[in-house]
Formats: sequence, C-alpha cells, structure tokens
Amino acid sequence: IGEWKVSGRAVAVSDKTRIVPNVADAKVGATVEVYGLKQGDGPVNASLIEVEDPNESNPNYIHFFGKVQTLPSAANFIGEWKVDEKTVVVSATTKLTAERGQLTVNAYVEVKGLKQADGKINATEIEVKAAAPTGFIRFFGMIETLPSTKLGDWTVSKRTVHVTATTKLNE
Repeated sequence: IGEWKVSGRAVAVSDKTRIVPNVADAKVGATVEVYGLKQGDGPVNASLIEVEDPNESNPNYIHFFGKVQTLPSAANFIGEWKVDEKTVVVSATTKLTAERGQLTVNAYVEVKGLKQADGKINATEIEVKAAAPTGFIRFFGMIETLPSTKLGDWTVSKRTVHVTATTKLNE
C-alpha cells in the first residue's frame, strides 16, 4: 500500500487494489500490468496489478493463444502438447490453470514460454480460456455502449456483443 513507480509513472496502491502475482512476486524489477484510473495530474489509482512473467524480457519469449490439438497420455500433462500447430513442452514447473474449462483436446488456451533452437516451446504457463466451441471468438476493444443492467447488447469496438445471464463477466 502506497505510491509505486511503474515505468516512471506514479501508481497509487490501496487496500482495495487487487494484486495478482501470476508466476512472479510483486517486487522492484518485476514487470507489471496496471489497470486503473488516472486522476488529473496525480497518480494512476490502481484497481488491479498483474505481475507478468519475468521471461517476457527474454528475446525467445513467446506468448500466444490457440487450440489444443494433442496432449500427452500422462495424467499430469507433462510432455509434449500440440497447440496451434506448435510443439509445446510442459514440465513439472509449468503453471497450469484450468479455471475456465478443462485441459482437454480442443480447449482454447493461452501459452507463455520460451522458444528453443529446435522450435519447441518450453511452457512456463498455460491457461485454459474456453472450451472452444465452434464459432468461438476472442477480441479486445473499448466498450462504447452498455445497457443499464449490463445484460443485453453491448457495443465493443463497433461490434455488438449479446450479454445474457449465463455470460461470465470477469470484472
């Protein structure tokens, strides 16, 4: 709690700020992603700070999304996976997160790791993003309009998004 400096910018961290350590701790020298509101000439009031993978500064670092095509037969998932036509090597130190679906063939995942000379990717983290049904789409954009109850049609970067009672909102 207090004022942090992130890339030369003042960031106000309070007891309401959610800090997500991911694969590394929040400490001086760590790379973080800050979400918050800038207040005039003052600091950014942080609502969320995510500590990023320290490997991101490595020139061999790779981060991508894709569909799981094959999995090893080992119950702990250790071994070679095929994700989006890439060979991904999972070890005992790989962080596997399956909060949004099971680790199965056809799951849509986010992969972070280091690309090796042989083209294989040593995964540091794999997170299931969705079960990847037919027609699955993911995009990022700015919310332009919202209905008064959050349920209904949103406009996000000129696209209409239908939000229903079964839509999971990660606020």
